[in-house]
Amino acid sequence: MPRTFVGLAIGNLIVVVAAGVVGMMRVADPSYHVVLAVFALLVTCVVQVLLFTYFTVSGKVLAEAVHLGRLDAAPLARIAVRKRSNTRMLGAVIVALVLVTATGASSWRGGEASPWHYAAAGLIVTVLVMAFVRQYALVVENSRELEGVMSEYAQARRGSADSGSGSV
Repeated sequence: MPRTFVGLAIGNLIVVVAAGVVGMMRVADPSYHVVLAVFALLVTCVVQVLLFTYFTVSGKVLAEAVHLGRLDAAPLARIAVRKRSNTRMLGAVIVALVLVTATGASSWRGGEASPWHYAAAGLIVTVLVMAFVRQYALVVENSRELEGVMSEYAQARRGSADSGSGSV
């Protein structure tokens, strides 16, 4: 998952920056910027939803392995902390998206570029970079924990299968 997340994050940043560059070029038809900005908004939302889903599903898989394998429950608390941290990052990204979208819609309606929209555009790039760095660290930690617990679970399953097959 870490490599997949890096690809998604880089792609997301490229689309967001491209929307900003097209907007700053002030081409005769601003609809190019608007279409690209809406696409960037959607890509950002999809990346965040995929990440949220990853933490939710991996938490469920981890919980099932811990309970079925009768393993130490400490990883469940750690994954809950990572999920909460990711949710805070998601909130920051959504607030920045709402700001840039609202100021952009206001600027487009007025027909004049707003300094508030430029500030919000800078904010979204900053928030995305900060969120992606933190989220990457969370994904790496989560992947390692998930791999470790699943390895323990496989060993526990093999151990119970071996002890069960010896008795007739």
